[in-house]
Amino acid sequence: WFEGSIQKINTISPNEKKYAIIFEDGEEAEWSFQELQRHAAEAEIPIGEVGFRFVRKFRGGRYFTGTVIEIKANGKRRCRFCDGAQHDYTLQSLEKDAKNKVNIAPNDESSDSNNSNESEEEEISDSE
Repeated sequence: WFEGSIQKINTISPNEKKYAIIFEDGEEAEWSFQELQRHAAEAEIPIGEVGFRFVRKFRGGRYFTGTVIEIKANGKRRCRFCDGAQHDYTLQSLEKDAKNKVNIAPNDESSDSNNSNESEEEEISDSE
């Protein structure tokens, strides 16, 4: 399978959204939140391990996808976001991201990765 990133969130109704995804190989898909969860589970990368992908909400209601790229000697996870910013998080913080459905809340827009390092400047979640 190929890595993908959420390009846009399409609101179908107040309680339903579809996530427009583009993959590294150029393929495109539109998945519901449940489909995103299912595909993430199929990837079988445990929470907090290198390659684990997640979505984190930042100021202004913007969402950025992140990937664990390193497990540091102190146990924190170095994560790179779709805009290039990097942050370190505890495993507990990533577990919260994995379970927190507020990260995909109604009426929020998808992140625009053309705005470089916005996640660096606008983070509202606990950076450890």
